[in-house]
Amino acid sequence: MKYFRLNILFLFSLVFFVASGSSVHAATISILPNSSSVTAGNILTVNVLVNTQGQVINNTDSVIQFPTDLLQVLSVDNKSSIFTLWVENPSFNNSTGQITFNGGVPNPGYQGSAGQVVSITFRTKSVGVASILVGESSVRLNDGLGTDVLTGKSNASVTILSAEVAPPVKTVELKVTTTPILNTIQISSKTHPEEDKWYSKKDVTLSWSIPTGATSVQTFLGSRAGATPTVLYSPPITSKDIASLDDGIWYFNIRYQKNGEWSPTSYFKIQIDSVAPTNVVLSDSKDSQGHAVVDLSATDKLSGVDHFIIQVDGGSPVKISSSSFGKAQYTLDSVSVGDHVILVKAYDKAGNEARTTGSVYTDKADSIVWDSYPKNVRVGKIIEATGQTSIKNAVVSISLTSPEAHAEVYKVQSDDKGNYAFKSSIIEKAGEYVLQSQVLGSSGSVVVSSNEILISVSKPVLIQIGSYTTSLLSVLVPLIGLLILLILIMYYGWHKFFALRGDVNAELEQTKTKIHKAFKTLSDEATSQLLEFEKKTKTRTLSPKEKEAVEHLQDTIAQVDKYLESIVDKIKEGKKL
Repeated sequence: MKYFRLNILFLFSLVFFVASGSSVHAATISILPNSSSVTAGNILTVNVLVNTQGQVINNTDSVIQFPTDLLQVLSVDNKSSIFTLWVENPSFNNSTGQITFNGGVPNPGYQGSAGQVVSITFRTKSVGVASILVGESSVRLNDGLGTDVLTGKSNASVTILSAEVAPPVKTVELKVTTTPILNTIQISSKTHPEEDKWYSKKDVTLSWSIPTGATSVQTFLGSRAGATPTVLYSPPITSKDIASLDDGIWYFNIRYQKNGEWSPTSYFKIQIDSVAPTNVVLSDSKDSQGHAVVDLSATDKLSGVDHFIIQVDGGSPVKISSSSFGKAQYTLDSVSVGDHVILVKAYDKAGNEARTTGSVYTDKADSIVWDSYPKNVRVGKIIEATGQTSIKNAVVSISLTSPEAHAEVYKVQSDDKGNYAFKSSIIEKAGEYVLQSQVLGSSGSVVVSSNEILISVSKPVLIQIGSYTTSLLSVLVPLIGLLILLILIMYYGWHKFFALRGDVNAELEQTKTKIHKAFKTLSDEATSQLLEFEKKTKTRTLSPKEKEAVEHLQDTIAQVDKYLESIVDKIKEGKKL
């Protein structure tokens, strides 16, 4: 075990080599406070410190001894230690009365007069004087050889009093001096600008500014924020390049000296992960509706898995966020029945990528159809239709494309049976419209589409004369008005005529009856033909039947006109009607 410890210490010296610039080697280990008084049953905390006497060290190991009948160790804390690497973690044994530790610090090592190694908390057990002794120990230079420069040890004495006896009061004269408070340094990085973000790049560039009058700076790169900087630069520097920094979380600590005083320590956090995720796995399962589900998982020990990119059968890539456990799912709800090739890429928070491929079989294909819809609609009306999809409670996107290829998109929800309904806005233009529905997946992609439905939208019934198109009613109303006026004029004329002949009353009654008959015939036929036109939808070009209806209407009017002419002729000839 001792041979193994020597090898480890030699390795420390090789890794953290810094040549010593002094010919005098000296260092001490002290326990402070070195003298104290407490009552039995109370808590006492002491600190183990190292003074390098101006030398640069990289390792200290020690055995601290205490009387087990007077003291009991509760804890040994190294959270505030100058050492960040531990060959042997601090430990204690209340049976043997020993505390041991063996700590180190990476290059450029440590230099200082009061570097805390560990903090020890005791409970006093009984009345007496307890000596806390620095036993077998060593302090090694950061010289590549591991030279032991320990020349002095300072022990501590604890007077444990009875609980009824108060410890003597010690008067300490405090000398207060006032010094200006120096500001901290603001650090930035053009290669790793965000402290909470992970980067795969291992070369780091840092920069900062220092106030006028600063004479030097000290820096330290380690795993602890706020660690005391030890590497001196005089005159001061304002930037530093660090090449090939190892993966992990690092803190660059810096302070400056002005007017003989050191500023508070500033630090900058650097997070590096250059290793891609591992154990990228895809498997398949089923969801509640029977769709195939791709289960994704990956491992990334440092920065963690951030997201996955999945491609199905070489299609468009889809980004899926990862859970905190490096897992995600993707539902195959828009594919056909059969085997599908899956490509999965896993990315960690630093952007490193790992990939895998696999195959997933799905035996479920979704559908969507129109159940009810109109084939013909008039301008000024709306289009209403219903349909059904195999996907319950889904978002259904419905597009209605006009003859000018302008599409209006509506979104509705299918119910728990897959039924959905559609109602358009008022249709303003005639022509052929295309109606189609699509089920949208959770990502907004199209799951399945219906067939395209053609719906004819026509204007009100029209009579077209050459290039001039006019409403049937706009023709019939004036025509009927003119006929009524003509009949009234003829009625008035006949009334005058038969009044002179002395047989007015009888003839007028017959004339009135026949005129009403003619008018009714014309009115009935006009109404019948109007209804016939109302049943038609396409009016830009008249069908043969429509042409026949128009001709029939014209023939009827001609017959009425001829009949009226015959009446007039009889009156002229003086014949009875």
